[in-house]
Amino acid sequence: MAGLDACIYTIIAILGIAYPILLQVISRLDDKYSSARAVGLFEQEPERKGFVFLLKLSALFSGIWFCRFPPPAALLGHGFWSAVVANSALSLVYLTSVALLVFFFLLTEKTITYYNTQKFSAYLQQKHRQNRADKRHVETLTDVFLAVISARNSSVAQQIADFFTDEFAWERAEAGANEVVYSSVYYQLTYRTTEEVAQLGNRKDKSLAHRAAGGNWLLGDSTQHVISESTYFALWHNLLLALEYEQEDLVYDYWHTAYRYLEQHLRAIARQYETADAALRVTNTDVIALREQQRDRFLEFQHAVGAVLLYVDKAKLLRKLWGYTTSQPPHFWLLPTHMTEIFTAFARYHDAFRLWPPVDVRYPFPNEAGVGSEGIITNWLCRYLAVLFLGQCTVHSYLIGDEPL
Repeated sequence: MAGLDACIYTIIAILGIAYPILLQVISRLDDKYSSARAVGLFEQEPERKGFVFLLKLSALFSGIWFCRFPPPAALLGHGFWSAVVANSALSLVYLTSVALLVFFFLLTEKTITYYNTQKFSAYLQQKHRQNRADKRHVETLTDVFLAVISARNSSVAQQIADFFTDEFAWERAEAGANEVVYSSVYYQLTYRTTEEVAQLGNRKDKSLAHRAAGGNWLLGDSTQHVISESTYFALWHNLLLALEYEQEDLVYDYWHTAYRYLEQHLRAIARQYETADAALRVTNTDVIALREQQRDRFLEFQHAVGAVLLYVDKAKLLRKLWGYTTSQPPHFWLLPTHMTEIFTAFARYHDAFRLWPPVDVRYPFPNEAGVGSEGIITNWLCRYLAVLFLGQCTVHSYLIGDEPL
């Protein structure tokens, strides 16, 4: 009976000592990652479910054996099977004890994985790649990502950020030439990351700020996709968050990204001609029209950025944005090159019926609740265009003046 005693002692030790310790460790997951999702995910792990089930089952079979309940007479039969049934409780105690011990080690290993930040992040990435439709793992990874940013664990933060960069690229590839509407978890990721790096202030990781608030994740490097209204909405609120925390460098970083995106991925398409029936015809009219529509929408967003900077009295920052260029000779891609562009934009914004939804809905300004704010945003957009028109910034005068806007 030494084997039976060992099984009983094992069950008692796990039930009375090891299991309470594991419960205490699990409860601290929320404190470690500030994530109730991590705890919920752990509770759904098959190792934990199997361990709890076997613990209850082994306790039940041990109780049956101790109480010496006789098996039903109808099951006893004769010969070999009679002996098997008669000792079934003892056999089940042995079996569940061994299985319980195995699951205990598996659960311990899984607990170590959850508590090691690097292992846990790699585990969540692997689970998400196996089933991208299940967003639980990427939501939990977002919580872990924010926790390591706050803890200044830059190596793990960069590794997770690289994973998210790949996932944004994957969603753009899935959209193909259509509008890219990212999963809501990714829009939440950019907003929460922007908030975290904004709160860190000068202590923030600039590369992470570039990916989130700077728009690198949302805009990407693809020339095939179309920016959706959901993406513009997310970009806008990320910039408002940066302004709320007085992090002007985040807005400046976004301007860099937008400048590069327009220069490299949204350039005007040259006309292609063919000669047919002694006439010269443009063969790519539809492609040109689509690209111009995308450029107009993109530049409209940049005008809104300029308008909100005027609204919050960030004239110095606005002047700094206007002076940004990487071209030689200088070319300011995000600014109008001809007065005609200013007049066209003015007519576009001033006529409330030309845009839907109207600019007052597309670009909510800080401290404007919507009620009674109709026309305010349109007014500031027109003011921004008026500043451009008055020559405070033109492509032909490469120096930005010091006069107040």
